[in-house]
Parts: sequence; structure tokens; C-alpha cells
Amino acid sequence: MKVLVIGGNRFVGLRLTHELAQDKSVDLNIVNRTGQAPHAPGAAVYKADRAHWKLSHIDRDWDVIVDFAAFNDTDVHGVLDYFRNIKRYIYISSVSVYDGGSALKESAFDAASFDLTQTPRPAPHAYQDGKRRAEAAFLKLCPFPTLSVRFPFLLGPDDYTRRLEFHVQRTEGGQPIYAPAPDSRFSVLHAEDACRFLKWSLTQDFHGPLNVAAATPLSLTQLFSKIEKRTGRKALLTQHQMPENRSPYGIGEDLYVDVDKLTELGFTARTWDKWLGELIEGASRNPASSNTKLH
Repeated sequence: MKVLVIGGNRFVGLRLTHELAQDKSVDLNIVNRTGQAPHAPGAAVYKADRAHWKLSHIDRDWDVIVDFAAFNDTDVHGVLDYFRNIKRYIYISSVSVYDGGSALKESAFDAASFDLTQTPRPAPHAYQDGKRRAEAAFLKLCPFPTLSVRFPFLLGPDDYTRRLEFHVQRTEGGQPIYAPAPDSRFSVLHAEDACRFLKWSLTQDFHGPLNVAAATPLSLTQLFSKIEKRTGRKALLTQHQMPENRSPYGIGEDLYVDVDKLTELGFTARTWDKWLGELIEGASRNPASSNTKLH
């Protein structure tokens, strides 16, 4: 199987390419801005950016492309202008395409009805708008089957965003955390399960949008409870928002997805109660503190 991975040099993409590099049935190719992938010595690695595909001399025909680096419809146009015969295109999208809500099904954002002629939205909506535009471009313009994987917050010991560490270490240090609605629930997924899904989906034939998340959502209240039990320190919540104290999981309302379609396709992700405690322990500056009393 001839596979091209675009971007994804960190976190889930790094996990995926590391695993694929060890699979003898996969002819692994990677394209990124540096032209390096030391974790995948058997892969063919190309240096390129999305505006200059032709300069990279990358093949135009692939069994599967996994794209971590398309952030808007302009990026998609570059793909469509260059690649020719693709049996399966896997685009890494996000649950950010949704405005918010509970148990959101894939139909809650319909890329087919998105108007690509409208002016792109600026920050703070640029990321959501870009992902929506990319999904719409793939759906409306792409001649080959495309799967849009809507991932939620991803957690793992190799998470470069350090979102979990923010909560654990500020709690340990007695530093305040601002969360606008701590009982709001949000979808999560362990990076290991995200990688497992992507590897599995390489040989599947379903396409369209798909929510890929753990079935049970998480709230900051539940997260803080887990952190407090593991660290022995009480989380200090504040009503005063500062740039340095806002929770990166601090959503203002529920934002979690329905995964019935994912389950029907034959894939199940582990719920957060199976792995969150271990990640908190790993994020702690003093894991042994779990034996102390709350104070």
C-alpha cells in the first residue's frame, strides 16, 4: 500500500508515521517543510510546502493520502491541482466545525451547504472557518473519496500543546485557573486511539465526515476532581480572567459529539476514565504527592 502523509510531524502524526514505518506492507512517504523524518528511516521524505507541490517531485498517484496540514480551502485547491489518482484521501478535520452543543451528529455541520464564496472570517473564528472551508472544498470539488476526520481535544504524554500540564501544574502550584463554565462537557480522545483509528481507516472504504472521539465527554469539574485526587492539591478557580490563567479547555458551553456512526463502522475508542489518571500522573511535577491530603 502506497501511503503519503502530509505534515503531522508531531503528536498523532508522529505516532502514525512511526507505526507505518514498521509495517512492511506500507510504502511510506512523508512530505513536510523540513524534509526530515528521523523516526521513520525507511520512508521516502520530501521537502515541500503546499504552495509549491511541483518543486517537490512528489508522485501524483497514491493509494492513500493522510493530510494533517490542510487548514482552509486554498490548501485543498493546491491538492486538487496537483494530485491525480488517489484511492482514498483522509483529511484531519476537527469538532471545531461545530458551533457547540450536546451529542452532535455529523449532520450538525453540513459542508455541502457551506458557501465558499463568502469572505473568510478573521480571528477568533479563523480556525473554525478554515476547517469548514476545507471540508466544503473536499466535498464539493474533490474527485476522489475523502474522509473528513473530526477529532476533538487530543490528549497524550507527547502532547506538545501541554494543555493537560497547564491544569495539573497550576493546581500543584496553587495558581488560579479561569474557566468560564467548568461543568460544560467536551469530547476528548487519547492520541493512541487517534493513531489506531487512522491506521485502521487506511484500509477501509467509508468516506464523508466522521466524529472520532471517546463516547463519554469530559468536563473541567471532572478533570479537576481527577487532578485533585492524584496530586493531593485543591484546584484554585478564579472569576478573574488573565491571559496566563485561562483554561485551554475552558469552553463556554457543551461541545461534545455523538459517535454512533463510528461505532457502527466497527471502531471504539477508550473512555477517558481508562487513561486520564495515568496522563495526570505523568504531567505532575511531583507524582508522589498523590499520597498527601487536600489543602
